[in-house]
Amino acid sequence: EHGERVDGVFHFAHPYGCSQLGDDLKYTQQLLASLANHGNAGGVLVVGLGCENNQIDLFKEVLGEYDPNRVKFMRSQDVSDELETGMELIGELVEYASKFERQPVPVSRLKIGLKCGGSDGLSGITANPLVGALSDRVIAQGGTAILTEVPEMFGAETILMNRASDEGVFHKIVDLVNDFKQYFINHGQDIYENPSPGNKAGGISTLEEKSLGCTQKGGHATVMDVVPYGKR
Repeated sequence: EHGERVDGVFHFAHPYGCSQLGDDLKYTQQLLASLANHGNAGGVLVVGLGCENNQIDLFKEVLGEYDPNRVKFMRSQDVSDELETGMELIGELVEYASKFERQPVPVSRLKIGLKCGGSDGLSGITANPLVGALSDRVIAQGGTAILTEVPEMFGAETILMNRASDEGVFHKIVDLVNDFKQYFINHGQDIYENPSPGNKAGGISTLEEKSLGCTQKGGHATVMDVVPYGKR
C-alpha cells in the first residue's frame, strides 16, 4: 500500500512482556526502546496487548522523550478493530516518514553489528577473518564495529583485554566476562560446554578453539567501550 513512499514497513514480533519480572522485563523494555529509537526507523508503531506486564505507559518511561509524529502507540484492548486502527496509524507514520530525503553521510557514521559466528572448523580461517578485515576497514574510516555474544569470547577474552583503549575499558571487559561466567555458575551449568553439537560436528573441539575464531570478527582495532545488554 505504501511501497512508493517509503522503503518498507517492517514487523518486529516478539513473545515477551507478559509474565516477566525483574531483569527479564527490564531487558525486554530496553531492547524494544532501542529498536524504537533506532536511527533507521522513520516512523514507529508500538502495539501492546493491554494485559501484559510491559504496559505501554510503563514502556514510555523507558523509551524517554519521543516525537509523537514519529512514534505512535496502539493498545489492542482499547480499539474495536486492531487491523483497521493499525493501518490508519501506519498511514500517518508513512506521511511523516516520506518527508525525509536521503543524504550522503561519511563511513564514520556507520555502525555494524557482528552476529553469532555459526562456527565450524573453517570459520576461524575463512569467514570470520574476512568479517574482521571489513571491520578494520570501517573502523579505519572512523566507523564502529560491535562484537556481540559474550560466550564466544570465553577462552580468548585476553586478546580483547590487551586491545583495550585504557584501564577503564580493560576492567569493563573483565567484568563483562566474569558476570557472564557467574550467570552459568548460578544456574549450575558448565561454562566450557558452549560448543554446540553442530559446532562439534563441523570440526570444533573446544570452547577456546571456537572463541579464537569468533573474536576475529572484531578485526585488530582498539576496543573503545563495553555497552551493557540492551543499551545503545
